[in-house]
Amino acid sequence: MKIVIVGGGLAGIQTAYYLLEDGHQVTLVERRNAVALETSFANGGLITPSHAAPWNSPGILNTLLKSMGRKDASIYVKPSALGTYIGWGRQFIRNSTRKRYNRTIARNFALARYSQQCFQRLLEQTPLEFFHEKRGSMMVYTTRAGFEEASERFDELKRQGVEAQICSSGELVEREPALASTASHLAGGVFFKEDEHGDARSFTQSLAAYLSQNGVEMRTGVRVDGFIRSNGKIAGVTTDQGDIGADAVVIGAGHWSADILKRLDVDLPVRPVKGSSLTFSLPSWQGAPKIPVVDDELHVAVTPLQDSIRIVGTAEFCGYDPEVKPARMAMLLRAGIAIYPQLEKEISGIRPELEWSGHRPMTPDCMPVLGHVGHDNLYLNTGHGYLGWTTATGTSKAIADMIAGRKSDLNMEHYGLARF
Repeated sequence: MKIVIVGGGLAGIQTAYYLLEDGHQVTLVERRNAVALETSFANGGLITPSHAAPWNSPGILNTLLKSMGRKDASIYVKPSALGTYIGWGRQFIRNSTRKRYNRTIARNFALARYSQQCFQRLLEQTPLEFFHEKRGSMMVYTTRAGFEEASERFDELKRQGVEAQICSSGELVEREPALASTASHLAGGVFFKEDEHGDARSFTQSLAAYLSQNGVEMRTGVRVDGFIRSNGKIAGVTTDQGDIGADAVVIGAGHWSADILKRLDVDLPVRPVKGSSLTFSLPSWQGAPKIPVVDDELHVAVTPLQDSIRIVGTAEFCGYDPEVKPARMAMLLRAGIAIYPQLEKEISGIRPELEWSGHRPMTPDCMPVLGHVGHDNLYLNTGHGYLGWTTATGTSKAIADMIAGRKSDLNMEHYGLARF
């Protein structure tokens, strides 16, 4: 079959990989001038099944109300953008009951574990060049109250099969010596053995190059405007550079997926939630961190990327706003120094290698949207939210299985659009 994929991020590129493996003629269309320029560009670089817990935990409504209009809050709700989230937000809150929260943990973890297995097989079968390590990750707490409040979540994760080791401050330092200067301020934390990290952008770019060399047509700088319809089916896409015919179309365009599907009068509940990152090149830092560390109370992660350190986090419900705001960069830097005080000395006189903001494609229940939409040859692979690299390999394999008529290893009903 001739298949068009819309979107050149982690989801679109990996969908192209699996469809090429199945022998299809694949054309990938990306609105930007290169792949991996949206959420894949400078994200946290985490492959973390341990992060299966959704953001809308019980009590999230109080958290959002407290942060309303507070630009210094790690979770920020912009009052003027509320219209973007009204219907979506009601569903987001509705999914924050304890029952639904635990159900989402189970489904996200099942998907993340499957995706991690698919990712390993992809790496074994494909010659790629990018930074990637499997050292686990850690979640740390500076207050006893925060640590105890999170214990119920860890219990549920362990029930689902996550390997989670509760650690004292001393045990955290044993695993990550760079935390030594913070040890006296740590109430404890958790080590997740199976987590991985790396450079999502270079992974996506390397895989895209491999696909180009093996027959996938990459159409970058092309904007999809709508769909070609014929005899009740989708016959391709219309673009600002002409029509592209297809036997099937896969939409994997992150938060832009919702705009594209409006052409079919489909209401896709995927909304942008802005995140930011700050990257420093620090090749001379002796004793630099080796393991990703998440401060769960600050909602910030610090990820080692070879000779660089990336500080990433915060969530802004602000609609689409690509501006990199200095106040957010300053907030990330303060959080990074709170985790690693020695970082302040290491970056003295050094400008950041990269300051970046991007938009997570979020659904109201914090799970991706997969499968058919409106037509039996139109497919969704979008809405991965904060678990992009963690789940996109598995969702891409599942879409290829669906197109081929193979039974998926996932329960696809859990992730379909019909659940909303």
